[in-house]
Amino acid sequence: MNRKLVLPSAALALVSACLMPAAFAADLAVVPVAVVVEGDTVAGVGLVTYVDNLAVNNGGETLVEVDTDNANTDIDSALLKDGLTLYLQEGQALTLPAGAMIDSFDTVNLNNGGSSGWNFFLAGTAGTNDDSGIYLDTTLLIQESNIATAIQFSPGTPYIGFFECGVNDLNQVLIVASVDDPAIASTVDRALVVVDAGSGVQNVILKEGDVAPGTIEFIDDFGTSPQYFDFNNAGDAIFYADLTGSTVSDYAVYYNTTLLAREGDPSPAAGRLWDLLSSCEVGMNDTGGWVLHGSIDGDTATDYIIVKNGEVFIQEGDTLPAIAPFKLTSFGSTRTDISNAGDVLWYGDWDDADTTKDEGVFVNSKLLIQEGVTQVGGMTVTDVRGTQDTQDMSDDGRYYLAEVTLNSTLDAAVLIDRGPWQVFGGELAGTNGTPQFRGWGPLTGGSYVTFELTDAKPLSTAFLILGYAPINAPFMCTTLVPYPNVIVGLPTDANGNLGFTTIIPTGLPAGVPFYMQYFISDAVCMGVSASNGIQGTLQ
Repeated sequence: MNRKLVLPSAALALVSACLMPAAFAADLAVVPVAVVVEGDTVAGVGLVTYVDNLAVNNGGETLVEVDTDNANTDIDSALLKDGLTLYLQEGQALTLPAGAMIDSFDTVNLNNGGSSGWNFFLAGTAGTNDDSGIYLDTTLLIQESNIATAIQFSPGTPYIGFFECGVNDLNQVLIVASVDDPAIASTVDRALVVVDAGSGVQNVILKEGDVAPGTIEFIDDFGTSPQYFDFNNAGDAIFYADLTGSTVSDYAVYYNTTLLAREGDPSPAAGRLWDLLSSCEVGMNDTGGWVLHGSIDGDTATDYIIVKNGEVFIQEGDTLPAIAPFKLTSFGSTRTDISNAGDVLWYGDWDDADTTKDEGVFVNSKLLIQEGVTQVGGMTVTDVRGTQDTQDMSDDGRYYLAEVTLNSTLDAAVLIDRGPWQVFGGELAGTNGTPQFRGWGPLTGGSYVTFELTDAKPLSTAFLILGYAPINAPFMCTTLVPYPNVIVGLPTDANGNLGFTTIIPTGLPAGVPFYMQYFISDAVCMGVSASNGIQGTLQ
């Protein structure tokens, strides 16, 4: 009986919010918090002077690399977990190889079990031919100079160096490796190698000299920076490769051995060819979704695009409600990523004449962090970094970690918690693309929460369906996710967007779920298009 009395009050709060005017994509529900700030004390090491690489996982665990003011420059860098807890430090002794210490860190990553797969540069080894190694946490998997065991290499092939790594939840580590295979003419041969930390089995995805799938060329090299490849829990990889042959078509992007894009080939932008993929930022999720950021030919004001699953997601020259009337001019060189729910994390710069507030971090169409505007603990974000290793997103799309400058002087890593939301299917593409529906913010009493619909038919009616249980029933060419306890019609704007912010009532019981979905009047199947469904759970 109590359950029946409480739930309608939540429904009334949500419906009332729907009927009240509200700005699209209000940011009240997303408040960044500082994880590490320049000047913080790392016990036993020193004061933070610089924030470098970072990572976050589905549990909201964070890993941040920092430099400190320790006078001994051999021990002044550290990896911090969940704030200021010291995890690893330069100069720290390792079990293997015997006598080795961490000399420096490479790219930071963190899987959902809390483990990392990475390349450590080592001190205390025999010399420069064995002074790096691939580790899962602090367990040595492969040391430089070891003989490769992957069957795709010739017998006796040694590892002669490593670049960046990725790790998945199965503790498989993807390595951009250098080897010296006797069957390959050059003395430094690049390869993408996966090593299973449990079994030790090594496998090559592709290597220098292999036929480039989908072409008549050969693999010459791979992108070696962390934003140039990604790795998922199915053991799939996305990456770009440098091919032999003409320089107008010598870079290509692959999903395993499937060709996704190649210079000179048609891009998803109508009438435009891929022009430059030599520094192509890519990302992938566990359900087969992928994104890439590259350059196309033609008008230089619109020649950079982010592609999601083969379609243009955003293009240089576009605008968004959060930045209108200004237009995007750059997507930076940091990772572009995609969550398991299909959310896209990206950096954008736009043409506001006021250059103190013309860049930010976005998820989908939502501006999460804006320089000159966003506040963190009473301080203003005065720079949002769009270069290598400066932002990360958890696989489930709940957490976002970004590198920023606060009050013009302080380096910082800041975290956004989107809240306890789940995203379901049920979407049906319409005349303006596939409508996307998301919830933002914690679901605790008295907290702000934002609901955001994008990519719906402009100037149409979107029917919001709210229920206290899922029904997942066939309905109007797609799937109706919520049981329809409440339905309300709302107008989309000229861009096909719709958003509102409300406050969660206090006194509601934790653990109670609710489900929402939009159906939009549209000239497609049975006169509608539809968004995905979402679930929120009161906390």
